[in-house]
Amino acid sequence: MNQKASMTGIHSTIAAVALFVCAGMVSAVTLPTYYPATFRVVGTIDRLDVENGEIVISDRLFQVTGDTSVHLLTRQSSALAALSVGMTVGGDDMIDDSGRRTLIVIYELPSDFPVRGR
Repeated sequence: MNQKASMTGIHSTIAAVALFVCAGMVSAVTLPTYYPATFRVVGTIDRLDVENGEIVISDRLFQVTGDTSVHLLTRQSSALAALSVGMTVGGDDMIDDSGRRTLIVIYELPSDFPVRGR
């Protein structure tokens, strides 16, 4: 193998390792201990209408109720009123008897949290 081919292989290996390390740094977001490891729903709040029990997260409509629990990065328990348009959130949902998707819990996420489609 000549020296040029050897250097190309080394550069390729270095680039692959750098990409792997950078990808790990992007996904290594530290969340409070009261947060779950994964979320069924992740996205950005597009619209919030507490009075009518609706929230749109990344173009998906969900119902919310007085029983929907809210957790913030700085508070373990909060209210729907603490949420705002543009906020990155995660959560868990269920489908009720009429086929509507209802969020049962919402977690505020850091603005740099990886969101698909962003």
